[in-house]
Amino acid sequence: MKRFGLPGMVVGLFMLCWLSPGGDGIAFAASDSPPDLVDAIFWDEDPATPGLQQSFLGVESVEKAFNNGRRIEEVQLGLTPGVLGMLALPAQEVWDRMTDDAKALYIINAERQARGLATLGISGLPMTGIESHIDQNAAWYGDYLYDNNLTEFTDPDYLGANSPFSRIDKNPDLGESATYGACHEYLHYAENIAYFAEISANGPPPLPLPLERAIYNWIYTPRYLQGSTSWDQRRAVLVQSRTLDMPAYEYGYKNNHGESGSEGYLGIYVRIGTRYNAGDPLQNGLYYTGGVVVMDIFDPIGDLAERQTGDRPCHYNPGVGRLAAASFTGLAERHVTELPNDRWVQLTPGGEPGKGEQSVQAIFGDDLPLAGYGTDWIVFAFDPVSNMYTTLSLNDALVPRQAYWVLQRTGSDVMVDMPPSTSEAYVQYCDDAECMEPLPCNSAKGCVVIPLQTSPARDLWQMIGHPSRASIPVDQVQVVTIGGGPCENGCNLNTAALYYVVGDQFWHYDGSGYTAMTTVGPWEGFWVLAKQTSSYTPVLLLPLP
Repeated sequence: MKRFGLPGMVVGLFMLCWLSPGGDGIAFAASDSPPDLVDAIFWDEDPATPGLQQSFLGVESVEKAFNNGRRIEEVQLGLTPGVLGMLALPAQEVWDRMTDDAKALYIINAERQARGLATLGISGLPMTGIESHIDQNAAWYGDYLYDNNLTEFTDPDYLGANSPFSRIDKNPDLGESATYGACHEYLHYAENIAYFAEISANGPPPLPLPLERAIYNWIYTPRYLQGSTSWDQRRAVLVQSRTLDMPAYEYGYKNNHGESGSEGYLGIYVRIGTRYNAGDPLQNGLYYTGGVVVMDIFDPIGDLAERQTGDRPCHYNPGVGRLAAASFTGLAERHVTELPNDRWVQLTPGGEPGKGEQSVQAIFGDDLPLAGYGTDWIVFAFDPVSNMYTTLSLNDALVPRQAYWVLQRTGSDVMVDMPPSTSEAYVQYCDDAECMEPLPCNSAKGCVVIPLQTSPARDLWQMIGHPSRASIPVDQVQVVTIGGGPCENGCNLNTAALYYVVGDQFWHYDGSGYTAMTTVGPWEGFWVLAKQTSSYTPVLLLPLP
């Protein structure tokens, strides 16, 4: 039995795709994979403005481009407006900490699930995750292309393998030479490549968002081949069990490995530097920033085939687990946050209190192994009145605005999808009837309202959190005393501390110790001290930006 030692409390304190030979033509009605587009949909962050708006500034740019792509796809394919939903990425500071593997898996699975339209027979299953051996295949080939300034698929010097399929077959852990024979099923697709190059006479130019742009282009723009177009790169990203060109056969993922809700492993590699020009010679006097993005995929063999030769003999090594199957129907949104491996995290769920809290299993159980609860991962709650921790069961509800300790030791970082962010309907919500009076929120979009518990006998430390994807500066937080008190009309945190309403800091655990917060991030939990009183209820107002 593993022991979980909690942290202490605060005290005092251009694209290519490789596919196997097959027929041409589309037979969408018999396939469970999404159809091709009619025309290219180029990256555009503001379709209301003439021309292509391409700032490539970060998460917001990515969301705008992909969501514009979805809206135009709905028009091209005659779908119900909004049926493909909205891509919602984590906050920028979370996205910046994610690996390329985690980012790629997040976007690709969101795009696959968004197209799970039962009325059209599209299954929309996500991929299972990143697998280290196919990830290494992608990395080797990406380095080969970059180091040789190439844009080709062939690599004759690598194990005699001159195609993505033969590279997988030659992989000692996945291919024909694996200990137990081939450790992959037949799959019609194997690899996508994107390459970029920027040139300047005034120093190395920027090359923003290469991974995000590569995935976008694979899905929304065709490959141009000798006067014709091919959507094979889109098909490689979105393929389900049956391909568009050969729907009578299961030439996609067999969905016979592991859980039935996902299938297929992904490898992603990004190499960016100043000595790559997408195949064109480098010239003296000019500066270059270029690179390649490689996506490799494979379908693991079925569980039955593995059992016939031993206990999981193929030795698959998953890295980033799949993101949970979320509802991307209509305009529904879910967001994610990161749980680093072997690090305590203070976390609060999203959603609205009193509107159907979700259990530990509902929020974490599709991203972390249920069988490992209590050994590989665990959730604790803190009761400020008793000043004690409680281990939650899988069925216990997680209440928005209350924070919890979460620890996972699965061997890799895990991205957890959260319930929808706080809505404007929630901004004046308060548990007590007297809290329903208008509150002095200083944001036109409203405030997240967090009542604090108090005691007439002593000060109470309590662990609360911010159930929204927006970051909020601490100096913009208001404290209101309901039922009288010195801050009936609102005080900032420092003033409220001078009146002995609350402590003057929010304290957050960063993995090594507690730090005083200047900004409250999405779903972050923190400690706050409510001073001894029986005269009023202190309430925190966190303004939505």
